Amino acid sequence: AAPDCTANIACLPYQGVYQIFDIDPELFDLSGQSTTLTPDDSDPNGYTLVTSSVSAFTVTPGSSATTTTLALTNWGDFEEHALGTMGGFELYGRTYTSIFVGGEGYVTFGGGDTRTLFAEEDFYRFPRVCGVCADLDPESGTVTVDETATSVAITFEGVSVGGFGSIDFQIVLYATGVVEITWLNVPTATFSDRDMVFVGIGPGVGSLPYPGERDFFVPPPENCGNGADDDGDGLIDCDDSGCFADPTHCTTE
Repeated sequence: AAPDCTANIACLPYQGVYQIFDIDPELFDLSGQSTTLTPDDSDPNGYTLVTSSVSAFTVTPGSSATTTTLALTNWGDFEEHALGTMGGFELYGRTYTSIFVGGEGYVTFGGGDTRTLFAEEDFYRFPRVCGVCADLDPESGTVTVDETATSVAITFEGVSVGGFGSIDFQIVLYATGVVEITWLNVPTATFSDRDMVFVGIGPGVGSLPYPGERDFFVPPPENCGNGADDDGDGLIDCDDSGCFADPTHCTTE
């Protein structure tokens, strides 16, 4: 007989809503986007996903009465932050009273992680929210925690990736269980062709197989005559394969 998994999430198939960017062939297309993940028991992976364009963080870093600046000195470092004002946060049915902010751009629960993510098995080592899980240099920028009675925001600002560039992103955990991840400034050019970047959430426990990846952002089609890179692939108008057969702007005799 099949096991009764009612009280044991570890015997259920793995859940999770995540995406892995293998930067060599794949562009990181989430810069300027924000994703809201809402708990939903009817979804096989536990959360629904909505992504929209943004021009600012939801929570202004330093705006709360209890702003904490973390002293993360390298990619393998983490720091625990006890949830005081908000009290607790529920992820996949378990409530946590503290969070562990890791230097590689994630928040874990139940303990801190010090290792790089290379595959799904690494992602699922802990219950986790990945903002930009990559080879970050947290000491190059600022990592802050802003907590209120209804949310806690973890913001990475001016953080380089492997010593290159500068990125800005934010994770907001709401008392309702909603998770919001905002990639305000995360250009693909910041990463090297060796980088693998994880984004998303997972419960840290379960039984194989892992769930499939989700596309966090489905770009609009390329507008072939506006001089802009509408679909975010680095190609504009008639240089984009989506415009090769456009009868108005791009066909040649």
